[in-house]
Amino acid sequence: MKLYFLIICVFLLPWSALGQSNVGVDIDADLSVNNTRAYGLATFDKRDQTYEGSPLLWDEWTYGKIKLKGNDDFTVKDYQVIFDANRKLLYLKLGTTEYNVDLKMVDTLSLNSNFEFEQKFVTLQNKTGVYDLYEIILDSDNFSFLGKKDVELSKQFYNTALDVGSLKPRMSLVESLYIYRDGDLYEVPKKRKKFLDKYSETEKIKDIVSYFKQNKVNFKKTDEVQNALIELNKIK
Repeated sequence: MKLYFLIICVFLLPWSALGQSNVGVDIDADLSVNNTRAYGLATFDKRDQTYEGSPLLWDEWTYGKIKLKGNDDFTVKDYQVIFDANRKLLYLKLGTTEYNVDLKMVDTLSLNSNFEFEQKFVTLQNKTGVYDLYEIILDSDNFSFLGKKDVELSKQFYNTALDVGSLKPRMSLVESLYIYRDGDLYEVPKKRKKFLDKYSETEKIKDIVSYFKQNKVNFKKTDEVQNALIELNKIK
C-alpha cells in the first residue's frame, strides 16, 4: 500500500491554500468524532447485505488532508479517511479504531490518491440543511464547479422459475453537478434548456446563463461545461 500523510488543517484559508503546523488538537473535542461502534460499524469490510453495490466514494481507506472550520490549531496525524455517500458520513481511522467525523465541522478534504493527482472536496450545506461532500472540479475567484455523488437504488431482474438474477436492490452512485457562487448552489442538469429556463432570471449567475446560451454548451458532457466555465473565467 502506498503511504501518504494526512494533514488536518484548521485555520481559515482559501480552498487551494491549505497550511501546516505542529500544534496539537484533541481528537474528540476538535473533530467532534464518535467511535463507529456506536453506529454498529466495526469495519467497512462488512457491507450491508440488504443491497448489492457500495455507498463508498472510494473503495478503501485513503490518506489525505482535512481542514476544519473555525479553529486556529491543527495537528499532523496518520489519519485515513473514507466517505459513505448513503449515510453522508465521513470516517477517519486512528490505529485500528474508526471514527465518525461531524461533517459540519469540516471545511475541505483532499485525497492523496497517488503521487500525481489529488482529489479535493468541500463540505457545503444545501437548502434542506443537509451537509454533504462536493468534489471541486474547478475553482476560481468568480465561481466554483462542483460534483456531488448520491446513492440511487434500482430494482434488479429476477426470474423465479429459473432462479436467475437477484432479489436485492442495487446501490449505485450517481453524480450531480453544481455551480457554487456567493454561498449558493445551482444545479447543472444534463439538459441545457432546463438550466436556462430555471436560472434565466437569477441575477447572481446571469452572466453564466448568458454565456452557456450564446455558446450552445453541451451539458451532457462534463468536460465541455468545465471548459466553458474556464473560458468565461478568463474574460471576467
